[in-house]
Amino acid sequence: MNDLTDQLNSVIRDAATELALSGVFYVEGFQDAYGGHRYCEPASQDYLTAPIGAQTWFWHQASGGWYSGDEGHASLPPDTQNLSQTLLDILIPDPSVQATISADNPPWKINPAFQNETMLIQALDQADNQTGALASELVLRSFHPKGTAYGPWSDAFLASIRSNRNPVNPPPQSPPPPPPPPSYATGTCCFHLDEWEDCNPESDDLYANVTLLDNNKATIYQTSTDAAHADWGEPINAGNGSTIQGPLPYPIQITGEHDNDYVQFTYGSVSWTSRTTSGPANCANGGWNPRDGPVCGTEFFGQWQPAENQMDCCFPC
Repeated sequence: MNDLTDQLNSVIRDAATELALSGVFYVEGFQDAYGGHRYCEPASQDYLTAPIGAQTWFWHQASGGWYSGDEGHASLPPDTQNLSQTLLDILIPDPSVQATISADNPPWKINPAFQNETMLIQALDQADNQTGALASELVLRSFHPKGTAYGPWSDAFLASIRSNRNPVNPPPQSPPPPPPPPSYATGTCCFHLDEWEDCNPESDDLYANVTLLDNNKATIYQTSTDAAHADWGEPINAGNGSTIQGPLPYPIQITGEHDNDYVQFTYGSVSWTSRTTSGPANCANGGWNPRDGPVCGTEFFGQWQPAENQMDCCFPC
């Protein structure tokens, strides 16, 4: 399938090249951003045990977000995990009729809705109950890109529009002035991240203060002290996270993960975690204090204490 897609893209690219003088342009390059965001690509073993979180850019039947809209690790309720049984319960609700299903009496002989996808979706849309609506959503969304996956598309198309606004054959002009030097020293950038966990629910209990340094160790970004939690920094929760950028050309996306206790980082096409200790992007993690996480007693007895975890990370910039 990938080879056929590449062949089709090649034909479209050739056609666009022939029509370039008419203002037709072939947009490409955004495919590179998908590296590390598909189901079956190299990743840490912890992530590969359930590659359905925010790092994966395609919907799976077990992905979180069917209810909340986020693209993180939340699981579906147990009664919706078995999609096959859910479809049978909606379209063949009588258990005694379900019991007659066999190799000689397949479901499509009992209900013609099982004969093809169009009839199946139409039947699910007609089912007047919440479970039916959810099952239809699962069928329609599976293997489709999540919202995050469309970001590189829009960036690439907007970049092509911006770069091709002028006439295809403009009159000769004097060469443009050289671009100004970057406002930071390129090479390897590093940041110190001070992670905090308080006693809020897990969907809203992680924060971070970040100090970002360029290749010359000059500070080019510092978390604002005007944040809602000035002492702890900005929220870094899945679905309620933060990005930092400063003068860098791309933002650094920061997402705290409770499962397996790590922080996910993405900068351009580079992704790594606080547990990545080698490679071009890596981190050194200090660990939590207190070791077992925040102390969540009662405020009356003074037993409340957030937990702190410090780390230093570097990446190519």
